[in-house]
Amino acid sequence: MRNGKRSVKTTMLYAAALVLTVATVIAIGTAYAHYRSICKSVGSLELKYDYSSNGIWMLASDTDVSGVPTYEPVLNEGMYELPGGWTTVSEQNGIYTLSFLLSNEREANSPADFDQYGSLQVIVGRGALSSSTMTVSANVNGAVYNAVVSEIEEGTSLYEAYGEGWIYEFKNRNNERASWYLPGGVSAQIPVTLTVSGSSGYPVSVNLVATAKPAE
Repeated sequence: MRNGKRSVKTTMLYAAALVLTVATVIAIGTAYAHYRSICKSVGSLELKYDYSSNGIWMLASDTDVSGVPTYEPVLNEGMYELPGGWTTVSEQNGIYTLSFLLSNEREANSPADFDQYGSLQVIVGRGALSSSTMTVSANVNGAVYNAVVSEIEEGTSLYEAYGEGWIYEFKNRNNERASWYLPGGVSAQIPVTLTVSGSSGYPVSVNLVATAKPAE
């Protein structure tokens, strides 16, 4: 299977478009993992995980006895577990973190057989938030990225999927979307800790989306 034609594997990535919620993501990437939460004003979080991917995954990170992420994947009967929940840093200030592994496999020892670049976006519903009341940052393999926020434009695919809101994107030094290399044929796991800071007087959706583009 790993020796199959690359065009076939690339086509498999686009198969995720069959899922309605994926169709809007396909416009900005070829595969995705989708982590959705509802952020409430009191600081609690209701979590829901949806996925549809043949190449990129977000995996749960194990923790030590003190609760600090070890960035080792959690294996359960041959499958890696998906992220379980946020860590509350400060309810008063509305600060939450989510640690996970950006990976090219869900099943142990079964990595995607194509090279790819993964990237992250955070999409926040408008609710009572403005672009100045929430900040998002990501520590990716030891490097810190502060997300740049922009309003979701009406008429775009993102607007059709999420409605009014904001999109937070991570940029590199060239002001391009930051991406991280996942080599094909070998297990690849990139440690990530996402930090969301801000509060809202009303519930607001927070969507973490990982997209992947095959390397040329």
